[in-house]
Amino acid sequence: MQYILLLLVMLTTTSCEAQAENLNNISELMWKNRVILLLSSDDDKRNQQLFAKYKEAVIDRDLVWFIVQDTQVISNYQGGISMQFVERTKDTFPLNKYRVLLIGKDGGIKLRAQQLDITELISTIDSMPMRQQEMLQQND
Repeated sequence: MQYILLLLVMLTTTSCEAQAENLNNISELMWKNRVILLLSSDDDKRNQQLFAKYKEAVIDRDLVWFIVQDTQVISNYQGGISMQFVERTKDTFPLNKYRVLLIGKDGGIKLRAQQLDITELISTIDSMPMRQQEMLQQND
C-alpha cells in the first residue's frame, strides 16, 4: 500500500512540474529574455529562415521569438507553451497595427515595425543600456 501511495505522489508531482514548465505569458520571460513577436503572415517560412541565419546573434542577445498565428505559435522557446499563451499575448501586445514587436527584458516595447528586419532589431538591441552592460561583461 505504501508503494502505491508513493507512486501516486511521484506521478502527481511529475505531472505538476511538467505543467509548471509551460509558458503561459510573456511576462514569465522578463529579466531573462528579450522577445520578438511576429504576427503570422505568408512569410513565416522566410522569417524562420532569417532567425536560423542569425541564430548566434539571437542566442547572444537572449532573444526568444514567437510567430503568433490564430490559435498557435511557432517559436524558438525551449520549453512547452500553454494553450492560453496566444490569447494572453494578443491581449497584452496587440499586433494589429504593427506586425513585429521587440520587447525588452524589462517588458517594455522597444521597437514596432511592419516587417521583420533582423539587422534593425540587432542594432536596436545593441544600443540598449542593458545590452551595453552585457557586452562589457562578456569582454571582461
